[in-house]
Amino acid sequence: MTYSDEYKVCWFTAQRTATRSTHALLKKLSFNNLDTHDFNLPSERKEYTLISNIRNPYSRMVSLFFLYSHHKNNFKLDFKNWCEFVLNNEEFNFGYQLRYDLKIKSVGRSFDKFVRVENYIEDLKSLSFINLSNPEIQEVWDNFIIQNSYTHEFKFIETDSRKSWFDFYNQKLADLVFSNLEEQFNLFEYDRNSWKNGTP
Repeated sequence: MTYSDEYKVCWFTAQRTATRSTHALLKKLSFNNLDTHDFNLPSERKEYTLISNIRNPYSRMVSLFFLYSHHKNNFKLDFKNWCEFVLNNEEFNFGYQLRYDLKIKSVGRSFDKFVRVENYIEDLKSLSFINLSNPEIQEVWDNFIIQNSYTHEFKFIETDSRKSWFDFYNQKLADLVFSNLEEQFNLFEYDRNSWKNGTP
């Protein structure tokens, strides 16, 4: 679990939710236990501010698909077949944190802030302990938040018909993802039809 006793903050960064960019910033802020996707809230920090990065489940599924393809060194996998497989695979759920919403719910109290990947910069700016007047913080902000090199790390997978995450979906596939991740859509307040135009 990533945390700061100075700021009294515990921060959950599940896979494919801008983790690396966030950790670069938190490292400069002297947060502890970086480079982890785990989140277990100890009793001595149960009153800390709880923050979690979140992402539109449709978009995150595509990002997880890219990551899985990278891990398997196989970039010819079919997204539809892959979705059908992983949505009912406990091993994948554990290894790739597909149901990270359940981890958030298991904490036993509400999180204070969700940092949406879709509204990443604005949501980070709303946090009072991120002081952009500090030149060292500003430098990390410019290099890892504003110019996020990870945004297009799988750009080579794009095709003429699939340039954005929402191009991977049709109604039937979107319904499959929604039916399996409905609790996640509800908890994070993402629109069931967001795949149609790529908006949150």
